[in-house]
Amino acid sequence: MSANRPTSSVMFVFVIGLCTLIGIKSAVSKEPPCLNAVDDGYQVYANHVVEIDSEGYLKCRPNLKELFDNIAQQPRKRIVLYVHGGRVTLQRARKTAERLTSAVQNTDPNAYPIFLNWDAGQGSSYFRHVAYERNGVSYRGSSTASIAAIASPMVFLSDVGRGAFRLPINTFLSVGKLLGNWDAFVGRHDHFFPVKGAFDEQLQKMTSKSYKDGFTYPATSHDRIPVSISMGHDAHPGRVAFAATYVATLPLQFGTEPILDTFGTPAWNNMVRRTRSMFYPQANYVITSHGSQSRRDGGAAVFFDALEQFMDGNLGRKFTLDIYAHSMGTMIVNEAFTKHPNLHVDHVIYMAAACSIRDFQSSAGRYIEKHKTPFYNLSLHPRAELNEVEVSGIPVRGSLLVWVDEFFNQSQSFGDRTLGTFENAIVGRDLLPQGFNVHLKAFSVEDGTKRDCHLFAGPQKHNDFAKYYFWKDEFCDTSQPNRYYRRIDD
Repeated sequence: MSANRPTSSVMFVFVIGLCTLIGIKSAVSKEPPCLNAVDDGYQVYANHVVEIDSEGYLKCRPNLKELFDNIAQQPRKRIVLYVHGGRVTLQRARKTAERLTSAVQNTDPNAYPIFLNWDAGQGSSYFRHVAYERNGVSYRGSSTASIAAIASPMVFLSDVGRGAFRLPINTFLSVGKLLGNWDAFVGRHDHFFPVKGAFDEQLQKMTSKSYKDGFTYPATSHDRIPVSISMGHDAHPGRVAFAATYVATLPLQFGTEPILDTFGTPAWNNMVRRTRSMFYPQANYVITSHGSQSRRDGGAAVFFDALEQFMDGNLGRKFTLDIYAHSMGTMIVNEAFTKHPNLHVDHVIYMAAACSIRDFQSSAGRYIEKHKTPFYNLSLHPRAELNEVEVSGIPVRGSLLVWVDEFFNQSQSFGDRTLGTFENAIVGRDLLPQGFNVHLKAFSVEDGTKRDCHLFAGPQKHNDFAKYYFWKDEFCDTSQPNRYYRRIDD
């Protein structure tokens, strides 16, 4: 009996892991097929959308020369390039592009939207991590793919073990996050929360009144760090009900921490890999099972090459280019600026940027500082950032950026924290490009006072930005901190 126990344990582990892989694979959304002239939305797809598959290559082989030739012949002269973030499948990105194309063109007669869509599905990202991607190498299509697949149950169990063993420290950090957002407990300059204390101290230097009422701080020549700052007002609607919900869901929040860490951290790492492989495909560095290594340029590399050639041409000089990147899309734009330091861009707008401050500093930050390009870093209000909930408050509270800083990304220094968190951006101002062209903005907390007029205080959740007319000047404007906005669907 005892001799069979190791074998039985191994078989049990293998079966559990195999069932898990099958379950995850069945939940993974298939990439949508290429559209043709008879499909709904084909014109949007052909004229406004460039798609990149999970391997990092251009999907459906679009003719980029034809795309930019068509752009050159139409009357709209403002190119609006939008790059979406993570946790988005190609199917969902395609629907968003179709919705936003109509909204952009109906509200700005001079704007021509282009969408750079990439496969960032959560399910497929985790499945590939477990199945055949190890330590920066993808074994998919190689002669060792089967060996990598055999190790899948062990990879899955290591993920489960990491989530379980990190539960105590994750719980400790989550409690600190909850208390740090509780004004009655913390107060200002609390020694238990040094980052929040530094954040409060810096904001106090910028405004003579309470910053909770909202304020704007235009940069002046006397500032050591000339960065314009705008922060909307705070709000506390339904305090009693909110506190009751907080307390009631605490056990469920802490109970879901191991699940979030088990599946979320590897999926995040794999999505980060995809933001890079679309410039440098991994298949270029691994011998495939066919015995050949045919090098191909990544989809994003091909697209930005074509974009730069167009903007540098005689026809392209008549156009302006504004880049809007949301969440992990900022990582793609950072990489693009690294490869194309002379790309002509008129405005750069990051929304809830999931890239690190350090990554931005060494890429897009250098471009912005060199060319004096207006840059807007748009964020949720710090309270909204910490209070965001999914599925009725059952998972761990906080936006994706909070999850990245707490769970997914093992930051080695403050500069490794996310740029899109307003608190991080304020405390790390000295790491940002220095100049009057840099603007940091946090939207107000929703108070519901103007909902009857179909006006809202701005994004309240990480994925809310695309619900607003983000391409309009008022969305980035930092002169009125407590502005209200219309949403696209209203």
